[in-house]
Amino acid sequence: MNGAREARGDVLVFLDAHMEVGVAWLEPLLERIVSQSRIVVQPLFLGVRYRHPKTITNSVANEEEFDSEANDFARPGMSWDLGQNWFPFPSYLYQVGYNQTSAMPAPGLQGSCIVARRSYFMSIRGFDEGLNIWGGEQLELALKVWMTGGRVETVPCSHIGHVFKDNPHIQTEEENDILIKNCLRIAEIWMDEYAEFVIASARADSHSASLPTFTSKEVQSIEEGRVFREHIGSESFEWYLKHVFPELKVPSRHDILWGEVKNNEMCLFVKDNQVIDIDNVCESYGISCRTIFSLDQRGRLRNDDQCFGLDADTMSIVTVTCDEAEAGDGWEYTEHDQLMYKSPHGTYCIGYVKSENIIHLEPCKPTNDHQSWDFQIRFEWD
Repeated sequence: MNGAREARGDVLVFLDAHMEVGVAWLEPLLERIVSQSRIVVQPLFLGVRYRHPKTITNSVANEEEFDSEANDFARPGMSWDLGQNWFPFPSYLYQVGYNQTSAMPAPGLQGSCIVARRSYFMSIRGFDEGLNIWGGEQLELALKVWMTGGRVETVPCSHIGHVFKDNPHIQTEEENDILIKNCLRIAEIWMDEYAEFVIASARADSHSASLPTFTSKEVQSIEEGRVFREHIGSESFEWYLKHVFPELKVPSRHDILWGEVKNNEMCLFVKDNQVIDIDNVCESYGISCRTIFSLDQRGRLRNDDQCFGLDADTMSIVTVTCDEAEAGDGWEYTEHDQLMYKSPHGTYCIGYVKSENIIHLEPCKPTNDHQSWDFQIRFEWD
C-alpha cells in the first residue's frame, strides 16, 4: 500500500516479480479500466517453466498447459480454506453471450497481476493492511470489490507469463499461523455466518491443533474492518455466493472432510451414469461439482445430494439414497488415509488399480499406497 500511496498515475498495476510480459499485454487491461470506473482486472496467466541460470538460460512458456478450451476459461476463485482454486468457465456465462475474447467476470483474483484505477482502489482502501506479510490479500480485495458494487474481470486478450519455480517454498509453523490469521480475518470481516467453515478448516490445519491467538489490537482492527464494510454499503456474503459465485458448493455443518479426493495426481469424480471413477481431473480444468465429495459425521460419502454405498455382488461403489446410507453401513477415514466402508458383508477400502485406471473396493491394507486418499479440506468443529 505504500507504493499505491506514492504512485501519481491514474492507473495502478501490481505485478509480481516472477512474471514475464510481452508486447501489448497492458492495452486490453486499460481498455476495461477506461470503460468503467469501479472495476479491477487481471490478464490470463500462461505457465513459464523456470530454468536455472547456471544450466539452461532461457525460460520457456509452457503453452501445453493452456491448449484446452477448459483451461483458457478457468476462473480463479476460492475454496473453504480460502486457498486459491480454479473453476471451469460456467455454461451460464456462454448463455448470456460471453465468448473467447470477452472480458469475463471472475469471482476471485489470481494475485500475480492486478490492475485498477488509482482513485477507485484508494476509495475502497485497497489491500487490507491488517493482513500480515502475504496470503489472502487478492481474495480480500475481490470480495470487497464485488460486495461493494464493483466488478472483477479477467481479460483474455491480455496474456502474462507466470514463472513456476523449481524450488517450492516450504512453509514454517510461524508462516502457517500468519496465513491462518489472515484467512480468519478475511472470514470474520466479509463472510458473515459462512465464516464458520473457514474457522473449522483453520482449526484442522493448524500445526498446534488450535487456532492462533489474536491480540486485542488485532481484534479491534477486525471490528474496524466490519465498521468500514457497513459504512461503504456492502452486500452479504450470501449475495456474493448467489450472484457472483454460484458454482461454489457449500459444505454441510456435519462434514468432516470435503473437496477433491486425490491419490497422487489422480482424482475421484462422478461420471454421467452416477458411477465414481478416477482420472487426472484434479484441478486440470478446475474444481467442479463432479469432483467435490464430502464425508460427514454420520459416515456418509456424498457428492452433492447423492450418497454412495457397496454392491456386495460386484464389489463396486454404487449410488444409494442418503437415507439408506444412514441405515447402519458407513464410511470411515482411517489414520492411514484410507476410505473404508463397513458393512455386514465385511470391511473394505477404496483402492486404485493403476494398471487398469479404475477403482474398486478391496481388503484394507494400511501399507498399500493405492488405498491412500487425500481430501482437500478437513473440518474440525467445536
